[in-house]
Amino acid sequence: MRAVCEACDRPQPIDWKPGDLCVHCGKVARREVRCFWCVKWTPEAKFCRSCGAAIVDPRDFGAARMLKDAGTDRFTIPKLLGELDPGQIENFRRIYQRHSIAVERHAMELRRLEEKLDRKDWSARFEDAMTAKLPLPEGELAALEDPKARPVPVVNDLALLVQFIDGEVNVRQARGLLSHGDTDLSFEAAMTFSHWRVLARHGMLDDRRWILDKLRQREPRPAIAVRIAQLGGEVTPAVRDALASRDADIAFQAALALGDIDQLAGRASDPDALVRYAAGDRLAELGAAGPLVRILPSLDAEYQERILRTLHSRRQPVPLLRPTLFEIAESAGERGVRAWACFALCHGCPPSDALRIAKAGQGDSQVYQTLLQQANLPPESLEALGAFLAGRSHFHMHQYGMADIAQPGRMPTHFVPRHFEQASDETRVEMIRFAEEQLGNAEDEALHRFLIQLKFDARRSPEVHSAVWSSLHRWYYRIEVGNMGPMTLGRSSAERFFGSLPAFLGALAGFLHRHDSLAELFVRDPLTRFLRYRDDDFDASVAEHSSECERLCKALFLVCENITLDLSLRQECVSLLGKLPGTMKGLRRLLGSDLDYAAQLALGLTSY
Repeated sequence: MRAVCEACDRPQPIDWKPGDLCVHCGKVARREVRCFWCVKWTPEAKFCRSCGAAIVDPRDFGAARMLKDAGTDRFTIPKLLGELDPGQIENFRRIYQRHSIAVERHAMELRRLEEKLDRKDWSARFEDAMTAKLPLPEGELAALEDPKARPVPVVNDLALLVQFIDGEVNVRQARGLLSHGDTDLSFEAAMTFSHWRVLARHGMLDDRRWILDKLRQREPRPAIAVRIAQLGGEVTPAVRDALASRDADIAFQAALALGDIDQLAGRASDPDALVRYAAGDRLAELGAAGPLVRILPSLDAEYQERILRTLHSRRQPVPLLRPTLFEIAESAGERGVRAWACFALCHGCPPSDALRIAKAGQGDSQVYQTLLQQANLPPESLEALGAFLAGRSHFHMHQYGMADIAQPGRMPTHFVPRHFEQASDETRVEMIRFAEEQLGNAEDEALHRFLIQLKFDARRSPEVHSAVWSSLHRWYYRIEVGNMGPMTLGRSSAERFFGSLPAFLGALAGFLHRHDSLAELFVRDPLTRFLRYRDDDFDASVAEHSSECERLCKALFLVCENITLDLSLRQECVSLLGKLPGTMKGLRRLLGSDLDYAAQLALGLTSY
């Protein structure tokens, strides 16, 4: 027995009492009973309005169905119910009850599922369909009674949709129901796929246009209107009206679709984490950062990262949120949360925050990249950031963003000379390459002089020597193919880059003692060419500085005597010794060695 509204034909709650008005429209409701013959609902009266069978006492419904199954006609059954032995009637009731309970178990499952589904009559439809079949054959009945079996397809399908809403199954598992042969079930799937919970977890799906078409085929009630609006369809007055809906899901989805900041901000403390996330992500999209101060710290890492991604995608500063973002970045255990918080902090970054963001990044190269490319830091902040990276061996030319800050007006050209000594050799190599990039963008005399002096600095490792010789070589060749640069064996270039010729001669002599560096390919070949060509005034100028000349000669002889070094380099050292005073005796010792021919040329004993 049930109660149905006479106006809207919708069923009433189980606790309905005679005299109660419809809970849906407020009109008069009536009591209905199920006809034992056609099992359709009919007003409580003498005869069924559908098939004309007499209405029996609801207590005898099961017995009447058993008599129908036995082949009794519709007009005889009411008479037999009054004539049969009461024990027989009770036996019929008991047999039927077993069938009824089996169906009710699955109907109860459907009623539980209906709480999260759009349609609320799936259980009623199931009961109508199954009641028309009762009593069932023994095999079907046993399947319905098996607690481990799932014999009812509609229950399985609807359970899958509810699991999808709850996030227990993935899109691929649920997608097949969108094209189900039952149009009502496929529409329920479309409503599920456009539910705000599903959209919050999975975002806009590939099926969006198909789902929109499906939704537009039905009456545009509030539950449908808010879904269409959130999927990017039309925003109708029904969507705005839905903000005041008594259904919490419909009201919330309307707020999401309309971007109602007040409504969304009011969900900042909602006990449901998915509600807080969905509201927070929409607020981030709208640029309303204030409520996120409460929402972000309350969420799990996955939801935090998603909102931070949305904030970053706006590429706008969020001053109100900076303390919260720093708190998240500095305490997050997950790399994604930490990185995206730092990315959001880089937009409109005050110069004083740059180092704090870099530290919060914990070595993340993408955080460094965002700081270098998007934070728009002034030169003094870039220098401090560069020093921080160099001090932690994170200064690399392959780091995205380094080329950007090597442009004129960005990183100060004194950065490399000023911070070179505090860096490791590995970082010094990277700093040399950075200086090369700066010189390639705009020549700077002080930086150029620093690199030239570094070429001949005996304190440096072979790796550093190799890096500086090759960097300068590449830069000169970029200017002009074959260009060896302005540093030559001559007084004028020595004074330009070293301040005086004696200073240069001392540096060259010390450098020539570093045979480990001379063995490096990128040092050996350019040094060989460097020694081959001298300015016209070099020989006479060197002779004026006897002590420096003597040190240079000793260094050159040591190179000549080291047979592990390249022969061409040693030959150029012999040729240079032939132009320096006081070297004849030492050159004669080289006669008969692998440098014999070069020594004869230097001594004038033979000619080309």
